[in-house]
Amino acid sequence: MNGIPLRDHYARQIVGSDAAEDCMKTPQKYNVNIFNFTQPQDHFDPNNNITWQQQVQWRNDSFKSQDSGDIIFLLLGGEGPIQTTWICFTNYTWTKLAQQHNAFMFQLEHRYFGTSAPTSDMSVANLKWLTTEQAMADLNQFIPAMNKQFGFNKPKWVAFGGSYPGTLAALLRMSYPNITNGNIASSAPLWAKVDMWEYAEKMDQAILWTSQNNASLANCHSETQKAFIYAKNATYYDTGRAELNKAFNITPPLGTNPNTTMNLDATNFLRTIFHSFQGIIQYTFDNRGNATINANGLNVNSLCVRMVDTSKSLVERLYSVYAWEQSWDSGLIPSSLNNDYWAGIAFARNTQFGSDAAAWRGWMWLCCNEFGWLPTTDNTYTTTCNIVVISSTLLLTTIILQGCALGPDNRRISVSGHAIYNGRTTRTTDGTDKACPRTTRTLTTRTRLVRGRGQDGTDKGCPGTRTFFTEFEPETIRLESGSTTA
Repeated sequence: MNGIPLRDHYARQIVGSDAAEDCMKTPQKYNVNIFNFTQPQDHFDPNNNITWQQQVQWRNDSFKSQDSGDIIFLLLGGEGPIQTTWICFTNYTWTKLAQQHNAFMFQLEHRYFGTSAPTSDMSVANLKWLTTEQAMADLNQFIPAMNKQFGFNKPKWVAFGGSYPGTLAALLRMSYPNITNGNIASSAPLWAKVDMWEYAEKMDQAILWTSQNNASLANCHSETQKAFIYAKNATYYDTGRAELNKAFNITPPLGTNPNTTMNLDATNFLRTIFHSFQGIIQYTFDNRGNATINANGLNVNSLCVRMVDTSKSLVERLYSVYAWEQSWDSGLIPSSLNNDYWAGIAFARNTQFGSDAAAWRGWMWLCCNEFGWLPTTDNTYTTTCNIVVISSTLLLTTIILQGCALGPDNRRISVSGHAIYNGRTTRTTDGTDKACPRTTRTLTTRTRLVRGRGQDGTDKGCPGTRTFFTEFEPETIRLESGSTTA
């Protein structure tokens, strides 16, 4: 949201927008200091002498040196600019723990995000140094340097991270086990997977749990499923599209280009509605105060109140959730739903650091080349069955990030060089590319009628699905040796 991850946006709500703005403008009032640390552009190429400046935030007002060893907490930045909110205030778990253990606190920005720019821009050619391997090498450079700069006594470092930074915290213990004493990986995805349909499955479980634990909302799960099935079917015929256009004021209206972009327009619309449900459910249980805890807060319970309101049609209920979620921060109900796909992705072509597209480009590059993690509903027999298909997500990444690993000519994923697709080699610690025994997973594509896949691997009927698309199928993992490829 506005170029920052949702978790950072919602973290501001805990302390209030005024306090968050004050912290950002005058961090020194909160004992927060900021400086830049010099990092090499490429830790593994001895012939590359280019350096860049990585933003560091720190505070030591709760710190007390200890004979048994100084305790230092490090909050890892992720796929967006680091927010001073996380270190200004003691409302958060990690800052409370820092006070409890008299710890020194650092927050370190991730390369390619915020002001931490290793290159002149974020063009595809310049994104080659945006890898978790390089990011963890940054940490391996940073921590020993801080030990020396601040003169820590027998330092004991603990790295904290949530979501993607949590993944980094876990991988850091594997890659550089000697620089931290223990890391906290909160809500950290560790499974590199292109089609992450399991995310939608967890959303479905949250709705089902709410239905099962509140008698007045017992029909929420079934009504939500019926609504999404109805909406998807409605995109296939004129009167259905007219109903959706009227309820959401879709612009341009569905069916405007029936011979060219109708399927893309329908998928784009359904994805937008899915994302409203996603944003509500993902942060329902984060104890954020009025935003999520209160009876009328932005949570699954309130979502279900809207979905079981039988005084409204199924489409009207979906619109009620969409408008409510969209207006939560601004208080303004959207006058229309902008469904112009090509205009919507135009911003992502901006390659400048500091632009609205910067964080998106960086994050999608990491997903394209290392993790996958593309949230879909392809393989779930749930409330949102086949609303968001993998092909629509891949279309966006391959258009904007030409040459990323999930492109049509080079489908692969690697996590810090540990898993490779299509025989691509990884860079070794001395900076060279070598052919060696390695784990290889190959992705193939096939086109089929989507029916929804059960957890037992069988195909099951998925109501309201009758469209063809290209699907990525992981094959078995195998060990092999081979020559390197460019």
